[in-house]
Amino acid sequence: MRNKLFVAVGLLVVTVGVVALALPTILHKAGLHPEYTGVEIELPPGKRALVITTSHGVLAEPGETEGPATGVMASEMTHPYYSFLDAGMDVDVASIKGGEIPIDPQTLNYVIRTAEDERFLADPAFLAKVQNSIKIDDVDFTQYDIVFLAGLGSLHDTATFVKALGWSVVVWVNLSVSIWLGLLAFDITGPGLTGSIFLQSVIAFAVAAPSSPGFFGVFEAAARLGLGVYDVPVTDMVSFATSYHILTFLPVTLMGLWFIRHFGLSWSEMGHSEEIVEAAVNDE
Repeated sequence: MRNKLFVAVGLLVVTVGVVALALPTILHKAGLHPEYTGVEIELPPGKRALVITTSHGVLAEPGETEGPATGVMASEMTHPYYSFLDAGMDVDVASIKGGEIPIDPQTLNYVIRTAEDERFLADPAFLAKVQNSIKIDDVDFTQYDIVFLAGLGSLHDTATFVKALGWSVVVWVNLSVSIWLGLLAFDITGPGLTGSIFLQSVIAFAVAAPSSPGFFGVFEAAARLGLGVYDVPVTDMVSFATSYHILTFLPVTLMGLWFIRHFGLSWSEMGHSEEIVEAAVNDE
């Protein structure tokens, strides 16, 4: 009985050990840190890159300084850094506040640590840059050919998050007010400003999915769906949706056509823009 117990415990220990050793590979195959298979561009030497990260190191309410440790996800900083470095670029590291960059300790855990993370931990030059990062206010962005912003750190940098949120609100309110004025132009008064905000949300969700060029048809269907809540007559819905869509689409399209002509682009070049950019970068 005792021998069987020892064998069972031994098998359990071996199983746990094998799973622990294989866990990083299992997670990788499941989609964590997937291999990049997209377009690759050869960069000429002498270019400069800047990697920007968060400076927020604590998960806490605004104004509080105590809480679980957080920071930039290690791989979100190490992968771009070594991609640029191995391409022959000079790479600097900056952060919101400058100085030592906090790294989320969980992201350096054995299970999810990447080869780039391992390389970082043994790289004195990179470690020094992370310990003494450049303050973003002191960066001259004109000196860099590539700027990479790492991760979702802005969600924990209160000032940056508030600015981003504020501009998002401005954009949404502006669009909602324009819809409201458009409804009033067609004597559709039922939805009001709050209804215009609701309609803007419905349209935003509808056009987020890939569809026809210019979202024609999708935009009108979403407008009918949103206005149907307020019992707006179908003819009024269609008249508003079609007119509003054209009047907002036309200026943007005309501006785009003007810039195409201004920069001497052709439709053929636009259809092969990816190859043209790659060739231009390689020629520099």
